[in-house]
Amino acid sequence: MEKRILFIITGFLAGAGIGLFVFYNLTGQFPSLLLGGMLTSSTGILGIFLLWIFYAISQWLNKKLAWEKQFSSRIALDFLINSIIAIISSGLVHFALLSYINPNPTDSLLVIYKESFLTLWIMMVVLVLMYNIIMLIFYAYAHYAEGQIAEVNRDRKQLKLQFESLKNQLSPHFLFNSLNTISSLIHQDELKAEEFIRRLADTYQYVLGTHQQKLITLEKEIEFVNAYYFLLCVRFQEGLNLKINIPKELLSHEIPPLTVQILIENAIKHNVFSKDEPLNINLSVVDSTEIKVVNNKTQQPLEVKSNHIGLKNIQKRYSYFTDNKVKIIDKVDFEVRVPIMKNKPAIKAA
Repeated sequence: MEKRILFIITGFLAGAGIGLFVFYNLTGQFPSLLLGGMLTSSTGILGIFLLWIFYAISQWLNKKLAWEKQFSSRIALDFLINSIIAIISSGLVHFALLSYINPNPTDSLLVIYKESFLTLWIMMVVLVLMYNIIMLIFYAYAHYAEGQIAEVNRDRKQLKLQFESLKNQLSPHFLFNSLNTISSLIHQDELKAEEFIRRLADTYQYVLGTHQQKLITLEKEIEFVNAYYFLLCVRFQEGLNLKINIPKELLSHEIPPLTVQILIENAIKHNVFSKDEPLNINLSVVDSTEIKVVNNKTQQPLEVKSNHIGLKNIQKRYSYFTDNKVKIIDKVDFEVRVPIMKNKPAIKAA
């Protein structure tokens, strides 16, 4: 509402000012109170109408020519169209006032008052240029503000996904199983119990330390996976095998934190395994661009239903960084491929 009022006031004042300028430029004096009121009212209304036309043209051009892709063409065309409309409308006002002031035939007015016409047209072109500059400033600010809001929303959504991953890793069920394992180890193997506690602390430290990080290096993720794998081996005793084959030169590259861990946990959750029927998980790289996590498929637990929550979490988080998709291949083995980011990218647009 405030913008609309400002729009009307600006258009009226601009139109009224131009009307008074034309009258003074033609006569060398200001009009009487009655004539001045009629003049400013009519030209003020015309000014509002012209400003509305300029705005409508800008909105129409926004749909035809995007600022981001065709900036020069967009602003040049806007300026040209608005200038033509402004020159024609101001010329009509000029002729109307001349017809009132000067009884000479209309075809001679342009010759007699050509300097007045030229001055008015130059002023109109300058005003249109100022209008376009102001609109450009408003557009740039609005675009910047929208970008900032969108970035905040993206960060908020991404942190929400990070929190969901964190919540799953710090679930009471996971902690309960770990404490039960420690309780059993204390009476069987104190050294292994001590190692288990240390690795458990390492996993929690990693999870808590990365829950607000958008990306983490492969090196840190693999260190966490090794600590997590140790806990699994102690808990499940036998039947679980994890092989990691990541070239050293890729360890500085990045992925969203907990990505590999979620894929390993997903494999464990959806398979029944034992020493006679082991679960083999292989972690490797494809063309230095993707992490590949492959596991064989054993018997599926009866009480577990697959909602793909973990995979969906990974897919959503990756969508904020790259257009490269997370690939899921469910054949003889179950395979998931996730992209590797060489450098920290800017979060892409929605």
